[in-house]
Amino acid sequence: MLTVKRAFELLAPFKENGDWRIVRVDIANANIAVQPTNQVDETISATVDTMIQLAAQVWGVTPQNITSHRRPMMYVWPRMAVCKALLEIAGLSDNASAKFIKRCRTGVSYLANQANTALATDRDFKRLYEKFERLVKEHVYKCRKDEIEWQSGEH
Repeated sequence: MLTVKRAFELLAPFKENGDWRIVRVDIANANIAVQPTNQVDETISATVDTMIQLAAQVWGVTPQNITSHRRPMMYVWPRMAVCKALLEIAGLSDNASAKFIKRCRTGVSYLANQANTALATDRDFKRLYEKFERLVKEHVYKCRKDEIEWQSGEH
């Protein structure tokens, strides 16, 4: 049984750090579940980092090349693919995407539009993008499945 005294003892470490929020209080077992308040941003940031890693793997460049401002096509193609995937697969807005890949909002939209154009005209880009898209969908849907399983059931 969770008493008031025990609740204060459990919450004391989180009182000092205001970045946590209480998710669940289990009175029967005297447990309190907390999580960081900015967990959504951390999850999105991890997803963006994974997308950049996957694009770097598919195109054979480093992640730093993708996020740099250099313009060789071997760096621009994976950058275009990441922007398109963020908007269409991950479902982020252009503002949110821009925040995570250090570009302006219009730059993200422009890169996604250029990716659509390249898909229609360039076979090499299309082949690599389809491989990248398959990998990204596997990752994103796996993460969402884990999230759904965590939310279902008895807690």
